[in-house]
Amino acid sequence: MPRISKTPPALSQSKLIHLRPRPGSEGGRPLTPASEASEPSQPSEDGGEVFIDGEWQAPPDKPADDGASLLPELQPFTEGRGPPMGGLEGAGPSDMADDRSDLSSDASGDDPFGHGAQRSSMLAQITQLVEQATEGSAAIKMQAAAGLWELASEAENRQPIAQAGGLVPLIALVRDGTKAQQAQAAGALWELAADAQNQANIARQGGIRPLVMLAAKGTAGAKEQAAGALWELAVDSAKNQAAIFKAGGIKPLVALAKGGTEAQQEYATAALWSLAADPQV
Repeated sequence: MPRISKTPPALSQSKLIHLRPRPGSEGGRPLTPASEASEPSQPSEDGGEVFIDGEWQAPPDKPADDGASLLPELQPFTEGRGPPMGGLEGAGPSDMADDRSDLSSDASGDDPFGHGAQRSSMLAQITQLVEQATEGSAAIKMQAAAGLWELASEAENRQPIAQAGGLVPLIALVRDGTKAQQAQAAGALWELAADAQNQANIARQGGIRPLVMLAAKGTAGAKEQAAGALWELAVDSAKNQAAIFKAGGIKPLVALAKGGTEAQQEYATAALWSLAADPQV
C-alpha cells in the first residue's frame, strides 16, 4: 500500500516547508526554521500561505487555499472504492437510509447472513452420513460413524441426527460392526445420549445391551467409549439405570474401574457412581 507524503508533491522536497494553521484552528503558531530566529512580516489574512525560504508565499503553481495539491497522493486510497461521488450528490440521511434498505432487501428473506442456508447444508450432511452408516461399505460405515460422532459433539446437532434415523445404524454398528466401527459408533452414542430425549430413545431402541457387551469384550478404545456411553445413559435416569443393571453392566464396569486404562477407570467409575442411585444396584 502506498504511503501518503505529508508534503504536497507540488513543492520542492529540498526546501524546509511548514504549513500555516488556518485562522481559528488548533496547532498554535507555525514552526520557524532554527536558522531564522526573527519573526517574518505579518502575512495576509487568508491563511493559505506557506513559509518558504524566509518569507510567506503562496504555494508554487497552486492557489493558496484550495488544497488540491494533496489530492494526487490520496488518489490511490480512494480510487475504485465505493460508488461514484456523483451518485451521492444531493443525497440526505433519508436517501442513504433508503439505500441501506435496498441492500438489506437483496439478502434472502430475513436471514441476511445465510444462517438458514448453512443449517440446511448441515442437515443434508447429517442425512447423508446416516445413509452411509446404514448402507455403505465397511470403511464408509466407519467414516460415517466418525462423522456423526464429530457432529454430535455440538448440542444443536443431536436431535437432528436422531430425527434423521441415526440411532438405529449406530446401535447396529456397536452390536455387529468391526472393531473400528464399534469404537466410532459408541463414541457417537455417548455424545448423542447427552440429549435427554436421545438418552431415552437409545435405551428404547436396544442400545444398552450392545454397549454393555462392548465394555466387556471390545478393544481398549471401544471399552472406553462404551463406558462413557453407559455413564451418560445412566445419568438421572432410573429406567436406564435399571436396564444397565439387568443387562449385566455392573461386572464389566467394575473390571474397568479396577484394572482399565486411566480413561476407562474414570468413565467406568463415573458410570458406577450414577448407577448407585438405583436401589437395585
